[in-house]
Amino acid sequence: MTPTVSIYTPFRKGGPWFAGEQLATALQETGRWRADHYHSLPALAASLVWPAGNVTISVNPIQFHRPGQHLLLWIHGNLAQELQNPLSRLYARSIRIADQIVVPSQYLKRVLQLEQAIVIPNAVPIPSRPASIRTRPHEFRILTVTKFLFPEKSQGVFTLTKILNGLPMELRQQIRLTVLGDGPYRPKIERAVRSLGITVVFAGFQRPERYLMEADIFAYYSMHDNLPLAVLEAMAAGLPVVSNPVGALPDVITSGKTGELAETDNAYRAALTAFIHEPERRRDIGTAARQMVEEAYSWPAVTDSWCSLLDSLRGDQQ
Repeated sequence: MTPTVSIYTPFRKGGPWFAGEQLATALQETGRWRADHYHSLPALAASLVWPAGNVTISVNPIQFHRPGQHLLLWIHGNLAQELQNPLSRLYARSIRIADQIVVPSQYLKRVLQLEQAIVIPNAVPIPSRPASIRTRPHEFRILTVTKFLFPEKSQGVFTLTKILNGLPMELRQQIRLTVLGDGPYRPKIERAVRSLGITVVFAGFQRPERYLMEADIFAYYSMHDNLPLAVLEAMAAGLPVVSNPVGALPDVITSGKTGELAETDNAYRAALTAFIHEPERRRDIGTAARQMVEEAYSWPAVTDSWCSLLDSLRGDQQ
């Protein structure tokens, strides 16, 4: 009989939700596991005390599991900083009872002091073709994606707009920034941005694929993050990425080769300016970023690690 894996993620569509959906698909495609993704509120409520499956992979803080059932806790964020999450205090017990803990980066393993955790990186689909590099666009399309659920990430969008607003006027007039994402902090940031002299479009919650194909540069800024899927998706699309060195991004982006990490606002502006003026550099860095993500952060690259872990939990090493 094919063993079953139940994957529980938050009901709200965000990074963990899409990671759970894609992991379920990847495990199904191996033919070795039957994987189901649970994210409805009734299923999540039931999972806290009685999760389904031979193996349960949960982003949420499950408190009990049945005898003979294996529990794998999949931690995506810095629990110590996400105190506004009402479930955060439940993770201590989940960590104690889990058979194994998975985190997506060495950075998160270190800051959470989880020496027993296994690192399996986040993965993203690789588009069939990269974004086209426009050599002389009349308008530079810069894209960013965030969750307006967290004040630190929301403030990062405002910081990004201030950085853009500090560019010379002739560049500012050529830039159009599109912001994908929604949440309770979005109206506050929209109001703050209106006073700046740049074109900003808040498009709300949208899947980013079409926007990635239309963008020239992906810009990211956050005061708090781990390994943002939005950045990996942009790199997979062949876009040049500029970001501050938040979370695990210094382990992913090598400045000058697969993107640019800027320590200061001035360095951030310099990186953007170089990308705007040098289309060949945008193309070369975007190509290198896409290749790196395909080798290390694509689902084919990551699925074997998940299968090995699941086999070891069930004592079925192959």
